Amino acid sequence: MGRLRPLAISFAVALGALAPAVAPGTACAASDSRAVLVVDTGSRVLEYCIEMGSNSVSGLDLIRLAGQQYGLDYNLGFGGKAVCRLAGVGVSGGDCFGDFPNFWGYWRGTGGGWEWSSTGADNTTVRPGDVEGWSWGKGEDGSSHPQPPATDFSDVCKEDRSQDSGSQRDESDSKHVSGSGKDERKDERPANKDEKKRNLSGGDGKGDHKHGH
Repeated sequence: MGRLRPLAISFAVALGALAPAVAPGTACAASDSRAVLVVDTGSRVLEYCIEMGSNSVSGLDLIRLAGQQYGLDYNLGFGGKAVCRLAGVGVSGGDCFGDFPNFWGYWRGTGGGWEWSSTGADNTTVRPGDVEGWSWGKGEDGSSHPQPPATDFSDVCKEDRSQDSGSQRDESDSKHVSGSGKDERKDERPANKDEKKRNLSGGDGKGDHKHGH
């Protein structure tokens, strides 16, 4: 018994010595609370690496954070539950379907591709590594509404955080230039509108999506 005890102690010490070799990578991954926001106005595409500051935010909160961190212009309507305007494109009042059939379609990243969101952005959950997309155009759902360009998390959020930034590109030539946006944000009160049109912005049910990262 006396000979087994020193062996047990030595084994425990060996395990402790191995732990630091694994811990740093795990801690680094856990501390990354960034997500990507893509805004496609039809004439330009803006991409933002957003520091969420928490383990999860809503889809609308991610837009608010883009306004705070990069000056993204936005306007929310229907009681602050729908997107009326992004990057100067869309409706300035509280009726987000004032320019219907054009409206802001909501997309969720699927590892480089997109999936149409049937859930409103105030009820979705965005987690670290997620990619969120918004596109301006016609079409009632994901089968007919234009998608933003395919975007991967690592294309926008870099391992070296000092390289993170907002950027935009003209869709005519796909060249990137520095991003910009006016800081004009307000949440409008709801306006009466056909419930079918309200559902086009994502519905009222709660739900998450599959994460590509």
